[in-house]
Amino acid sequence: MIFKTEAGRQRIHQAYRKLMEHWPVPYERIELPEASVVASGPAGAPALILLHGSGGTSAGWASEVAALAEHHRVYAVDLPGEPGLSPEVRHDLGSDGHARWLDGVLDGLGLTSASLVGESLGGFVALDYALRRPAKVEHLVLLNPGGLGRMRPSFALKALALAPLGRWGLKRSLRVALGSVDQAAADFILLIFTHFRPRRDPLPSLPLTDRPMLVVLGGRDAMIDAERTRKIVEERAPGATVRWLPESGHLLRGQSEAILTWMAAGGQVR
Repeated sequence: MIFKTEAGRQRIHQAYRKLMEHWPVPYERIELPEASVVASGPAGAPALILLHGSGGTSAGWASEVAALAEHHRVYAVDLPGEPGLSPEVRHDLGSDGHARWLDGVLDGLGLTSASLVGESLGGFVALDYALRRPAKVEHLVLLNPGGLGRMRPSFALKALALAPLGRWGLKRSLRVALGSVDQAAADFILLIFTHFRPRRDPLPSLPLTDRPMLVVLGGRDAMIDAERTRKIVEERAPGATVRWLPESGHLLRGQSEAILTWMAAGGQVR
């Protein structure tokens, strides 16, 4: 069970739906057997799929979607096994489970291919998909992705040290992990990690190719070794564009302009 209690599950989902009342553009929620999807932007426009991180939901893309949906059909997908509205199943991270899951999402949306933007765990899922299904990925954007640089053990130690301090310790851990977030987002994240059991299995290391991709990294990421990730990408993926944000933490916001500029310049997975 991914939620600690049924009451906690209901509280999280109620708060999630409340946050979606402030989604900045018109949207429809599409319920597929594989996933719950928030769709925005003109029908028939190029498809852009957004994949959030561990412990997140599609509501986290609210600051990006208005710009992205101007010329794209944007699908913000709740990952399975996370606190959103998708099925509460967790795929083995070392298998092709997420690729098969995303195959089902694309089929359900009537898509043969799409551009992918993934953050953290969503970045791992997006990169894994691009490696397994290259013909189905038009553009690949990774925001502080998992599966490249190692997780920082110092963050885990800090989180363990703060855990006995209750709600204050949890709030402090979140600030250390994510950096600056607005109050509404912070309250929602705090609610999630009060009632939700996040994944604890380590992310396998993924290979890279020289195909073009945009990788955005926060220099103050307390969860993932961003400097090591940067070196891996620069050494192993010479076709990649790396956007280095030295003052940013793990949770990156305000990247829509950079994403759109890179896509318009022709960056794509071939």
